[in-house]
Amino acid sequence: MTDEKINEQFQALKGELLATQIAIRALILANPDPGISMAGVVEELERWTAGALPRPVSEAFLSGMDRARNRLLPSSSDLARFRKKPPPDHPRDT
Repeated sequence: MTDEKINEQFQALKGELLATQIAIRALILANPDPGISMAGVVEELERWTAGALPRPVSEAFLSGMDRARNRLLPSSSDLARFRKKPPPDHPRDT
């Protein structure tokens, strides 16, 4: 496999991962009490980081988990902005 093909696959995987993070973030924001969802995400990430992951784990892997957590958890301004939006029409209703 060529370096170009490997890079294309890597970029595609990064896109899929980001889309998944965005979807999870949207689900957190859509929860009537997003704090409960946020607490659950933090708790699970901490549990997995503390011992559920196979060892050894590279620093790059742990750094990636930290970046993912930061992308998953909405800020206070995100929460306020989302609460002001009316519910969207279902995509299949159009």
